[in-house]
Amino acid sequence: MNNQTLNFALRAIQSRLTQSPNSADTVQGIHNYWIDWSEPVPPVLVTQQALEVLEKNALVEQILAGERVIWRKSHPESPEPT
Repeated sequence: MNNQTLNFALRAIQSRLTQSPNSADTVQGIHNYWIDWSEPVPPVLVTQQALEVLEKNALVEQILAGERVIWRKSHPESPEPT
């Protein structure tokens, strides 16, 4: 995988979350439906790595829904009561 492919995935995911901040999906769903890949479509690992980069930057988070991992825009934690 090259940086250009990873950057394309990063931009596509961020764009989707900007346009639809309540979007959430599995890695496979994000790979298949959020990113308008040109042929040949890269492996899903590219999307996984893009999500991990965004997670490290606190832009997305993982939640567990049953046995599935769902990715969504990070939600800031509620402030502690004083």
